[in-house]
Amino acid sequence: MITKTPTNPRELTHLLKQGEGFRLEFKRSTGELREGLQTICAFLNSQGGIVLFGVNGKGEVEGQQVSELQGYLVVTFRASIGPESVRLGTKWPKGSQKSSQKILEQIMRQPAITIDELAAHIGISSRAIKKHLRNLKEKGRLERIGPDRGGRWEVIS
Repeated sequence: MITKTPTNPRELTHLLKQGEGFRLEFKRSTGELREGLQTICAFLNSQGGIVLFGVNGKGEVEGQQVSELQGYLVVTFRASIGPESVRLGTKWPKGSQKSSQKILEQIMRQPAITIDELAAHIGISSRAIKKHLRNLKEKGRLERIGPDRGGRWEVIS
């Protein structure tokens, strides 16, 4: 029986061994996003459940490269229904950019983005995001305009 979203490889392995069922569904890729979202809606209207993308019907992890648009959709969906409902398992490629640069680029795309949305999109903790934001503000590269709720970020060149 599913009691919570897996938070580490051991829990995920245990969940995969259970196989698909009433509250667990596997989708090979986000090419099956429509079906996955329909299942998520059904789960939200019933007892709940988990949809795992990047897992084939046999419960074998195949993984998937997540495009920027797919990551944005997951972050937007996550923000709409709550962070407990969706886990973004794919992070940015390691070493591709510093976290601070990723934060600035994401803020330029979406100035009203929240700390939790940044954390989900970039793949680091909210606490780490706050630390990077504080450092960027101290260096004069970032400014907060307006209140914490309803405000926006402005990148300073």
